[in-house]
Amino acid sequence: MNRCEDLDSLIHRLVMKETTDTPPLYSSEIQAAWQVVEKLAGDGDEHPACIQKGLPAFGDHATPFEVYKNYAGYPGWTCYFADYEVCAHADTAPLAICKAALKACGVEVESPK
Repeated sequence: MNRCEDLDSLIHRLVMKETTDTPPLYSSEIQAAWQVVEKLAGDGDEHPACIQKGLPAFGDHATPFEVYKNYAGYPGWTCYFADYEVCAHADTAPLAICKAALKACGVEVESPK
């Protein structure tokens, strides 16, 4: 099992609360990562989850989830879950989403190589 598979398994078990043997590729496929967003940000919440460009609304809770490319000069993606007040950075949006989701569950991870 490689580090991405380990990360996907953690997401599947801790965030999604699933026990099936083969988890989706949460850390590399945006469709699977968006399931994580819906789980943590609340599908049908008063404020929809969104992907934005520009300056983040960190702290004003305008949306329960925000993800930015090249935020504050960081060469990659930044993901923020407002309800959990966690933020994570990664080279791809799905990986940033997964890292922030695990932080919301109290787990810190390094980016897979």
